[in-house]
Amino acid sequence: MQHVSTVFRHGILVTLLVLMQSCAGPQFQPASPDAGNALLYIYEPSALLSDGEHNLVAVNEKIVAEVEPGSYFVMTIPPGRISITRKLVSTFGLLSPSAHIGLWEGFVEVESFGAKGGQRYYIRFPEGVYVEDEQRALDQLYGLKLLQPYQE
Repeated sequence: MQHVSTVFRHGILVTLLVLMQSCAGPQFQPASPDAGNALLYIYEPSALLSDGEHNLVAVNEKIVAEVEPGSYFVMTIPPGRISITRKLVSTFGLLSPSAHIGLWEGFVEVESFGAKGGQRYYIRFPEGVYVEDEQRALDQLYGLKLLQPYQE
């Protein structure tokens, strides 16, 4: 009798897992850049524990987004040298102590690279690192909230 109960429980578990997988929806699909420009994705996967800081991100010394855990931003960039800087800001609007060291009004350079037209680039925060494996970046982007362009 106990064996039947265990088999029944495993059957229900497998059925629930199959149903959950089918409800997951389509994977995140990146946009296709035109041949003359590239696309830049800046994102921060969700964090179980947040320290209350988010990243004010600038591309070539222009603030483009406030990236926080569970969000991403995408923008078209021209080919050429791209410099990404950030300033850590607390949820209370105060600068993080680590943000006072660095470049351009408290911004610290986190990544710099040469962009090529027709390519996609992925920068993951909080580290501010370039993610070379596109499939890994796409898996991390799935389910994140799309941010609107930064408004001063």
